[in-house]
Amino acid sequence: MRGQRTEWQSTSAQGQKCTRAQEHKCTRHKSEVGGQRKTSHLSSLISHLYPLFTIRYLLFAILYPLFSILYPLPLRSATFPSRNITIDGVLSEWHEDELVYDDSQNDSPWGVQNEIHKLYMTWDASALYIGVSGVQKDGNNLLVYIDTSPLSGITDASLLREPGNAANLWWWRRGNKFPQNFRPDFQWHMYQMGLRLNEGHGLFKLNPDNTTQNLNDYVVQIATGGGTGILGSAEIKIPWGVLYGAAGFPVGQEIKIIAMVTGGMDTRGTADPSDDLFGSARDTIPDQHGKFPGVWYESFPVDNWLNIDLTTLADRSTIPRKLKAASLSESQVKLTWHHRGVVERNLAGFNIYHSTNNVNFVLYKSVMPSATSYIIPELSSNTTHYFHIRAIYGGLEAGKSETVKVFLTRPLMSHSPIEVFGFPSRNLEFKVDAQAGISSAKLYYRFGNESERIQNMTINGGTLSTSVLMPPSEVDLYYYFEIKNPVGAVHYLPYNAPTDVYSTKIRSVVSSYASRVDAPLKLDFSGDVKINSPAYSLLSPTTIYMGVLEIADVSIESSAAPPVIFYELYTLNKRGDKVGLIFAHPVSITLRYFDEDIVGYDESKLAIYRIDGKNLTRIGGTVNASENTITATVSHLSKFGIFHELTSPTAVSELRRVIRPVFNPGKNEVVEFDAPGIVSFKIFDLNGQEIFSSERNFWDGRNSAGVIVMPGIYVYRLEIGTRKIYGSCVVVR
Repeated sequence: MRGQRTEWQSTSAQGQKCTRAQEHKCTRHKSEVGGQRKTSHLSSLISHLYPLFTIRYLLFAILYPLFSILYPLPLRSATFPSRNITIDGVLSEWHEDELVYDDSQNDSPWGVQNEIHKLYMTWDASALYIGVSGVQKDGNNLLVYIDTSPLSGITDASLLREPGNAANLWWWRRGNKFPQNFRPDFQWHMYQMGLRLNEGHGLFKLNPDNTTQNLNDYVVQIATGGGTGILGSAEIKIPWGVLYGAAGFPVGQEIKIIAMVTGGMDTRGTADPSDDLFGSARDTIPDQHGKFPGVWYESFPVDNWLNIDLTTLADRSTIPRKLKAASLSESQVKLTWHHRGVVERNLAGFNIYHSTNNVNFVLYKSVMPSATSYIIPELSSNTTHYFHIRAIYGGLEAGKSETVKVFLTRPLMSHSPIEVFGFPSRNLEFKVDAQAGISSAKLYYRFGNESERIQNMTINGGTLSTSVLMPPSEVDLYYYFEIKNPVGAVHYLPYNAPTDVYSTKIRSVVSSYASRVDAPLKLDFSGDVKINSPAYSLLSPTTIYMGVLEIADVSIESSAAPPVIFYELYTLNKRGDKVGLIFAHPVSITLRYFDEDIVGYDESKLAIYRIDGKNLTRIGGTVNASENTITATVSHLSKFGIFHELTSPTAVSELRRVIRPVFNPGKNEVVEFDAPGIVSFKIFDLNGQEIFSSERNFWDGRNSAGVIVMPGIYVYRLEIGTRKIYGSCVVVR
């Protein structure tokens, strides 16, 4: 049983509804009698015309081979610049390239008399056209869901309300659930392939609040055939203004669509509509990944649909699409494209066309229908190459793709990826060295499984650069570069991006293993933090660890300079405890600082200090301002800090601690400075702009206007007379 006892809450031509007791009789009678009447007329017409068709095709079969020998015909291209579908319910005028899905006619769990067969789609300047064919019986229906916008639509078809009467549940609600990325805005439905508008069939708008609106006065739609177990077909013309709210072809939009056979409605003999049983999908275009439930009235979560790109008005074909061309070298191009659907039984393959002037295209290669890419070698360099592909149906071509171009000269490009970056919450810099003549460059990146992000790069001669703030937690970063030259040719680093990408591990602690003691020691901890020493500086092989300390977490007694960044360099003993490391010979250490650390500071006055407990010992060092590093010689590893030395050193105030340096103002949290005698403090953003000042011992995350600042890192300066303490805090939400 699949809801065959009743059809829907039908209406007469004057809009009067059948009572629930009459529903089953009136709808079933109209469905079967109407379907038989239409089928008998169609059968009579075919019986009169069939002899003419038979003679015509017998002559064609005899004469065509002779014609083929005497007058060979070139491969024809089925191009149709001005499309105009006659809405008569007959699908014979639709072209092969407008068949977006040819479904199996034997894959429905309810048998061959409850199947959806084919789905057609095309368009012109004024409207979208849809054609569909199939067969249903036992009170089952055909529904088409259309999604035109990610910002609207419904999530649960079982909650739909009756058109014009939102107080009532709709007879045409069904047990279909929809995911976040498919929210249908429209529903086109019919009963057993019969389309009777006076009985509640046709096109309806689905609103996010589950109300519905009858749109039949704004569209043209007709069905032929249909009835209990009888093959039928239907067509509809939907103006663009109905779908998108404005007339004219919606360039660049995307339509998502699902067609399906569903069960009907069973009232269960009660007057309460919430007690009704209603069917869900049992055969779909496209095929679903999940299994349909065993009971006809159980709900079904939709998990697959067709995406139709409305690229241009001139090229209505939905296959193939999204053609891309990328240079693999100065003589190789890789073409990639998407199929239109899942099942393409009539597709014979693709023809690839090539041109060097965008006018005279020559057939380059024919490929199999399963292909989605092809590499074209031995092309001339320093030349712009143009490509398009066409779908092949038997002896006809159809479905021309967009034309893409690529200039085959790959710029000299290089990038040295950092495998591990040991600075969470700091900016990671990306640099690409390239030859001159780059017009634009972008960094594509994502953290872990998050969505991909895009950031434009700065071009300075042959150097491409940008920086990205790393998250505070440990995560893996994946990225690649897209680089264009002045003629629009696109190149990727690495070559096969986005299939191949660079990766960097963002870690709070980074280690490096010194495997030999009889050789010079060269350890790199990422981000330009390095240790270099002569041979035999270590007594035995060991692993050295590097971690960055928050300034607020380091307690020091006094200093003649404000801190910039703190490090902890150590090894582990057998119990796993952190211990310092003594060298037999002095070693060179290079520490890194960041631009945001030295806002308002003079880089030439930076120096390294060793931190022993709460005491500081000045080590000094040589600053490399172009690399943001400072290098010094030490004899043992422990905690180190980079400080900005003042011209006239003064005593540093007694800052006992900073309470809650990472805080959420939205939860009424504050950062508190535990330092007696504070006279005033100032808050700066990372651009050095003062955003707040006060004479109290806490900051509530608001600027001078009383508005909570954006999440991020902020620098504070505490002042007691001439004494100053610098540090940073983090605002989160």
